[in-house]
Amino acid sequence: MAIPAERLLESHPTEPVPALVNAVFFSHVSTYVLVSAIGLALGVAALVRGHPGWLGRLWALILVLAVVAFPWIYRYQPALGAAPGYEMQIVTQPGFFGGVVKMSQIGLEERPCQYELLGWSADHRLYYQATCGAETQSWYYDPSQDDGARQVAAVPDTLGQASISEDSALRMVRARGVWPQDLEPVTRPILLRSQGYVSPDGRWTAMITQHVYGPQDVVLLARPD
Repeated sequence: MAIPAERLLESHPTEPVPALVNAVFFSHVSTYVLVSAIGLALGVAALVRGHPGWLGRLWALILVLAVVAFPWIYRYQPALGAAPGYEMQIVTQPGFFGGVVKMSQIGLEERPCQYELLGWSADHRLYYQATCGAETQSWYYDPSQDDGARQVAAVPDTLGQASISEDSALRMVRARGVWPQDLEPVTRPILLRSQGYVSPDGRWTAMITQHVYGPQDVVLLARPD
C-alpha cells in the first residue's frame, strides 16, 4: 500500500522552537549572539548585584544556564545520520553559533545554499560547489585534516567521480527522529539528494542530504578502521 507524501513529510522531526522566534532571534548569527549576550548579562547582573530574593535568583540562574546550554541542546544535525557500523564527517559543518542559525532554517523552511559534488582529487580531497543566492563558490575538504572546508578559486581539471548506487548509499545512513519508526526506510530516500562519490582509496563516500524543505549538507560516510 502506497504511503501518502503528507505522511512522509509529517514523519520528519518537527521544529521545537516556534517559527516567529526562529525568524526574530535565530535567523542570523549576529542577532543570536547579541540576544544571548544580553540575556547572559541580565542573568549574571541579577545574581551578582541584584537583590531579588531567592525566587528571583533562581529564575536568574535558570536564565544563565538556559543561555549557556541552548547551543548545545539546539545543535544542528544533518537530515541523515550514520547507519550502525559507519561514521560520518559533516563537510558543511556550520560551527557552534552557526549551528543554531542553521537549525532555525529547518523550521523556517529555508535553504540558503545548494550544493553540488564535483568529485575527488588524486590526493583524496573532495571538491564541491556551493550556490548561495546569486553567488557560486568552489570548495575542497580533506577528511584527514581538522581544518574544515576551504574555498578555492579553481578546481583540478580531473576529478574522480566513481559512484555507488542509491541503494548502497541509503544503506550507509538513517533518517533522524522519524515517527512512527516503520516510516524511516521510506523517508530516507526523500532526504538523500545526490549519488555517492567514492574517494580514490575507497574509504569515504560523499553525499548530499537535505531536510525536507530546509538546508542541505555535504557529508562523508565510511566504515571505521
